[in-house]
Amino acid sequence: MQTHNSPTTYIVSGAQTSPIFGKAFAEGCGGIVATNTELLDGSVSMFGHPNLMPLLSQARSERRDWYYGDKAYFGRTTHYRITKNAFMHDGNGEPSEYRWRRLGLSVQSWHEGADILLCPQSESFFTSQGKSAYEWIRQTSELISEHTDRKIRIHYKNGGNRAEIMFKQQLRNVWAVVVHSSMAGVQAVIHGVPCFATDPESTAARFGSTDLSLIESPVKPDNREHMAMVLANNQFTISEINSGYAWEQVK
Repeated sequence: MQTHNSPTTYIVSGAQTSPIFGKAFAEGCGGIVATNTELLDGSVSMFGHPNLMPLLSQARSERRDWYYGDKAYFGRTTHYRITKNAFMHDGNGEPSEYRWRRLGLSVQSWHEGADILLCPQSESFFTSQGKSAYEWIRQTSELISEHTDRKIRIHYKNGGNRAEIMFKQQLRNVWAVVVHSSMAGVQAVIHGVPCFATDPESTAARFGSTDLSLIESPVKPDNREHMAMVLANNQFTISEINSGYAWEQVK
């Protein structure tokens, strides 16, 4: 029988990332792995896969503790974010200069461009939230256009190891990035481009604003490096997850 402190980790068979993350997390916390579609007793953990969202919704409705894993805030090909009873970190907590510096990243000076870059999440993500990517793009574009006549470009989510490089290239000549809850908003701010988020509970909202009426006068926080160091202290490599280090930090 699992204990409250050793959650069942649910994975999606055949999914590229979920089994790797799931098995490492279970090893690190002394839990067990399940691929079934029914919840076992106790707390649960899972990678952010759309097929697992019904299980997560059930766990939340039953007031169980839940641990959520997904691609990291930074270094997304090598790190994973993990949060307890939340989809993403709220930006508060202890910063780690060491963990931030070892990513090889730095906060860039603010710069001004001309266009608005709209960054929708995948259709599967919006579907799992009971929404539509197309409708989000349409509604958000219309709202932006009420407050600016700037050109709106759309950057669709790309996978693979070159995803971050491609995204940085898209930031050229950009005035502001608009996301729902995507980490693209956080990455934009680190690279000197303000962001807006339509999900007020997202990490991106802490780095920018949710008020699109301010699109011509975007928020430019002066504590970006501190917030980045906090996030860097709440993401982990597979070896750190497997060893139990990540579990000790998040439980």
